[in-house]
Amino acid sequence: MRRYFFLLGCFAILPSISLDAQRGQPLQPLPDRGAPTSPKTSAFPPGPAPQNVRVLPGSPLLHALAWDPLPNVAGYRVFKSIKGQWYALTQQITLAQTWTDTAVVQPGTAYRISAVYSDGRLGDTDFIYANPPQPQQPTGFTVQQVGPGSVNLTWQPVAYAAFYRIFGTGQPTDGTVVNGTQTGFTKLADGNYTWMVSADYGGSYGPGPSASITLKSSGRYRVVANGFRVVISTDDDHIYPERLIAGRDGRQDEIYAGFAMFHVTRPQGQILDQDLRQTKVHGEMGKDPTRVKAGTATFDGGLQTADVFPPVLDPSVTVGVPDDQSFPFLVWDGTLTDGQDAVVIYPTMWESDGKDGIYTTWFLAERAELPKVWSEATVQQALQSKSISLTTPPSWTYFIATPMVLNDHPIGSVYDSVAPNLKTQAGKRLPRRAIILTREMIESALASGNGIVTIQLIDQGMHGNAANAHYTLYVQVQRVP
Repeated sequence: MRRYFFLLGCFAILPSISLDAQRGQPLQPLPDRGAPTSPKTSAFPPGPAPQNVRVLPGSPLLHALAWDPLPNVAGYRVFKSIKGQWYALTQQITLAQTWTDTAVVQPGTAYRISAVYSDGRLGDTDFIYANPPQPQQPTGFTVQQVGPGSVNLTWQPVAYAAFYRIFGTGQPTDGTVVNGTQTGFTKLADGNYTWMVSADYGGSYGPGPSASITLKSSGRYRVVANGFRVVISTDDDHIYPERLIAGRDGRQDEIYAGFAMFHVTRPQGQILDQDLRQTKVHGEMGKDPTRVKAGTATFDGGLQTADVFPPVLDPSVTVGVPDDQSFPFLVWDGTLTDGQDAVVIYPTMWESDGKDGIYTTWFLAERAELPKVWSEATVQQALQSKSISLTTPPSWTYFIATPMVLNDHPIGSVYDSVAPNLKTQAGKRLPRRAIILTREMIESALASGNGIVTIQLIDQGMHGNAANAHYTLYVQVQRVP
């Protein structure tokens, strides 16, 4: 006796994907088990057929079929129809009342559950799976370099997936099995890599999204000072009006930015290259035509509170081509290699009074102090960071013993604990501020950000503890194509 059951689908209908259970290829007209077999026609009268054939809940892609047990049955056999041909899924009689088909089932697939009796009778029930759910592909598949020759692969989970398989460069034909939604590879050589991730439902898997990456152990980068903002101008004119009379000073602030740069080996910290790069003086240019006109204090410039330079809506971004004169200013341009070197940059801004002796001495002091600074814990921690930021080592930088009445003044300096001379500013220190860069750090940071570092330079003023000068400097790390 033959019965028919139709199941229209107890799960959401998903896009149809035809896959082979073993290789993720289009399903071929080959048997899942053994050779093509037509259910035998018994010479005996038909026996009772299986009842209540169904798909078990919670197995949308394993397709676990079940049926009610029959009395006095010798066992069962399961067949599957593919393109009009019946295939035996069980080569031997089984006493189990379930069968799991690990292949992806196409809409309209027919199964036959055959009850076999010891006296030769057969009872067949055909089950039509009208709308079986189809596989889903993982979403959000990304590959990111996380270190020298190292990458991380991540993706979003897929409902009911037992695990996942990674195909592609360096992987076996049937993929690498991964439990979870991320994996990684290390010790990869420079070159192009492509991987694909597939959800595996316990033996059934197919195509999925792919992601590619080009690994480089070296790259060229540049550091650009894009511009600055005057939050609070200095009180230079108020303290030293005689400079205006003598013609040594412009009205309000005249500033320049200076950057000490050290290219060093890793992990030793030996200096490969060093440089001190300085912009032109920016401010009122009436008394000095070599200056860059900047600010709104007079028709000829002069930096005062709320001014920005370049005079654009957002001075934090690069506007124009960086050069070695003004903003955007080229601080550093060079090549970094994974695990081999780093760049240490000290960004500063100075109020100009026409003598840069303190500025030059500061650079020489930083040069001498670099080995000690390199070994400090804050610097070593910064070298392991995946983001670009300002590092403030606990050690102090150059101690300013020279009176600054006729010397340039570093914005962002503070008084030492000793009794300072508030008029001359002797006895001040400039806290060390460093931008520490490695190739690994830059690539990780630029994968999700713009590489801009915002530096707040707040001065402890000439009249005591009040902060009477505050400049914001914007520095950006960029790839060079």
